[in-house]
Amino acid sequence: MKKSFAKKSLSILLSLLMLLSVFAVAAYAAPEDEGYVAVPISDEGLADGAVWFNNPEYTESYNVFVKYDGEEIVSIKLQLKEYPDYAVTYNKVSEAESPEDAAEEEAMFQAVLYSFYKKGPDIPIPFADEGFIALPLSAEGLSDGELYAQLGENGDYITGMLAKFDEGALVAVALKTDYGYQPFYANSADENEVEAFGYYSAFIYVVGEELPYAYVGQDYVALPNSAEGLSDGDYYLDLAAAMAAFGEDAEGLELKVFVKYDENGDIVMQDIEGIEYLVPDALISMNGQVYSVFYAFELLMFARQIGFDPVAKYTAMGYTYVAKDPTELGPEGGYFVDAEALDIEDEGGAAELEMATFFYKPADGTVLVAVSPLFNEMLVKPEELSEEEVAALSEEELEEYNSAIENYNDVLSAIKFVMAVAAPEGLDGDVALIADLGVVEEGAVLTVTKADDAAQADIFAVVAADDVAEAIEELKEKKIDKIAAFDISLMKDGVEVEPNGAVTINMPVPAGFDAEKIVVLHVKDDGTVEKVEATVENGIITITAPSLSYYVVAQVEEATTEEPTNPTEPTTEPTTEPTTEPTTEPTNNKGGFDFFSKLLAWLTELFNMFTRWIQK
Repeated sequence: MKKSFAKKSLSILLSLLMLLSVFAVAAYAAPEDEGYVAVPISDEGLADGAVWFNNPEYTESYNVFVKYDGEEIVSIKLQLKEYPDYAVTYNKVSEAESPEDAAEEEAMFQAVLYSFYKKGPDIPIPFADEGFIALPLSAEGLSDGELYAQLGENGDYITGMLAKFDEGALVAVALKTDYGYQPFYANSADENEVEAFGYYSAFIYVVGEELPYAYVGQDYVALPNSAEGLSDGDYYLDLAAAMAAFGEDAEGLELKVFVKYDENGDIVMQDIEGIEYLVPDALISMNGQVYSVFYAFELLMFARQIGFDPVAKYTAMGYTYVAKDPTELGPEGGYFVDAEALDIEDEGGAAELEMATFFYKPADGTVLVAVSPLFNEMLVKPEELSEEEVAALSEEELEEYNSAIENYNDVLSAIKFVMAVAAPEGLDGDVALIADLGVVEEGAVLTVTKADDAAQADIFAVVAADDVAEAIEELKEKKIDKIAAFDISLMKDGVEVEPNGAVTINMPVPAGFDAEKIVVLHVKDDGTVEKVEATVENGIITITAPSLSYYVVAQVEEATTEEPTNPTEPTTEPTTEPTTEPTTEPTNNKGGFDFFSKLLAWLTELFNMFTRWIQK
C-alpha cells in the first residue's frame, strides 16, 4: 500500500516537473503586479490603434498579457486558463543563461508577436512596423491605379495579403492563412523563398491593368489565339490544340500567353544559366490568374509561328537534323531517333514526342528537342567530375549530378546513326548500317560489294567445310544449298576502317532464297567462320555485326543420307529385272564383324582380370 502510494506520488511529481520544464512556467501572484497588462482577444469596441491579440489557437488555452517599453512590446506572458498560477513568458531580450535557451526564447517571442494587431489595418504589428500594407481582396469599389490582391482558386486557403514596397518596387509579400501570416522576401538568401515570392507577387494587380503589378510597363503583349489574319513570321497560340490537350479540364478555361518582342520582331528568350529549356520571357494567364512561364511552360508547346521551319533555323545554328523515321533520310543516311528506346509512357510525353523535331550537335554532344517555336528542350552533355569532386558533393548534389547524366544518356542512346547503299548488285533493295553515336568514324562511307563468281566459289568451300558444320549448331546435320556473299566495309579516305563497336546491318533477302531457311555467316579476315545473330522479317535480314568484312547469306537444307541395303536380309519384293551393272564392291559383312569384335574384347578383359588375380 505504501509502495503504491509512493509510486503514485512520484508519478505526479515527475509529471509536474515535466510540465514545468516544457512550458517554462513560473508562479506569481498576478501579471499586473509585474507590470503586465491584459490584451483583448477581439478588436470589438476598441479605438483605432489599440492593440489586440488575434490567434484563436492561443486564446483557447491562454490569457494574454504584455509588458511595454514606451509603445514597444518587450515581453509576452501567456497565462494558463486552467492553472492561473502558472504562465509561460517570452522576452524580446532573453535573460536565460544558456545561449541556446536565450535564442529559443527570443525566436518564440518574435513568432507570438505576429499575432498582435493594432485596430485599423488588418496587419500584425511587426509587419506594420516594417512598412507592409494590407491589400483589398477584390477590385470592387476601387479606382484605376489602386492595388488589390486577386487570389483566384488560392482564395480557398489564403484569407489575406500584405505587400511591402521600396520606392515603388515590390520587395516582399505576406500571406494570411489559418496559421497566421507567412512573409516572403525578394532578397532572401533562401532560393525557395525567392521563388515563392515570385509566384505570390503575381497575385497583386492594379485596377485597369490586365497584368499583375510586377509586370506592368514591361512591354508584354498577348499572343493571338489563332492564325487568322496573321502573316509570315507572326506568332500565335493554337488555342484549339491546347484546349484539346486539357481534355475535360478545358471546360470554362481561359488561356492567354504574354510575350516580349525584340527590335527584330523575334520573341525575347530568357538567358538562364544551367536551365534545360530554351524558355521565352513569357507569362501564362489561366482564368485571369497570371503565372511566370515556369509554372505552366508546357502550354508553350502550342505556340506557333507562321512559316516556321525548325530544320532551317537550327541547322543554321550548327545542329544536325535527327529524323524520327530513318527511311526519310535516303541513302546518304544521317541521324534518327528510336522513339521506342525513349520509353515514354504518359500521354503528355507522347504528345510532346509527336510534335517534336530532334537535333544533334556532334561537336559538343548537345541534343535539342524543338517542340514548338517557343518550347525547346536542350540537353547538354554533363561535365565529367573526378572521383574527388564526386566525393565532395552533398547527397542532394550527387543525386542531381547522377540524374543529369542518366537523363542525358537515356536520350543520347536513343539517337542512332544510319547510312545506306542503294540497291547494290545482287540485291533488290538498299543495305543500311545502323550504329550508336560514336561507333562509326565521322566521314566514313559504307560500301557493299557482291563477291564475284570465283570468290563465291572459294567462300562456299570455306563455309561448307565439315569443321564449320561441326562448330555451328545451325549447320549440323544440314547442308548449305547456296550462298550469296557480300563484302560490307567502311571506307575513309580510301582506307578501310572498323566501327568502334557492334553495328546493325539491314539488307533484303537475296532473290531466290527461302527466308525461312537462311543462316547468316561471317567470314573473318583470318578465314575463320562464325554465325551471327540475324532475324528475317518482311523480306529484310537484320544482322548484328561485331565487325565488318564478308557476310554470307546461306540457304541450308536438311542433309539426306541413303542407307545401303543389307544383302543378308531378303528383299520384300523380288525383282526379275537383270542387274544392269555388275558390282565390284565386297559383300557387306558388318553384322558378323561386330559380333566377333565384341567377343574378342570380352575375352581380352577376362584375361586381364585373371592376370591381376594371379599377381595378387
